[in-house]
Amino acid sequence: MIGKKPVVIDSIDIVTNPRKVLLFLCSEFQIKFSEKMLTWEVNPKASKLLQIEKSPYSRGWYSNVLGSRGFIDKQQDLDFPEELNPLLEACMPYYNKLSQYRVTFNG
Repeated sequence: MIGKKPVVIDSIDIVTNPRKVLLFLCSEFQIKFSEKMLTWEVNPKASKLLQIEKSPYSRGWYSNVLGSRGFIDKQQDLDFPEELNPLLEACMPYYNKLSQYRVTFNG
């Protein structure tokens, strides 16, 4: 990947327009697109999320994914605890740097 522009996708884009984003990613990485990528059966036991096996806490983190049947646009404002503002401020330069490479999907 040296010398190649990184592919950065914002999570908002994939949940608001999963078909367009997946078509782009498949084209970019030379993968055949399938409509089956847009929906799936709920089957947590078939999940390949290795973190679930390694950490008992991760099941809660992935509960929405494991119980979903597709991409869900659940945008919401989060109450960010004030005591974590220093962490947010420390992370923002990295977020902004990555955002320079963000692929945008209009419509």
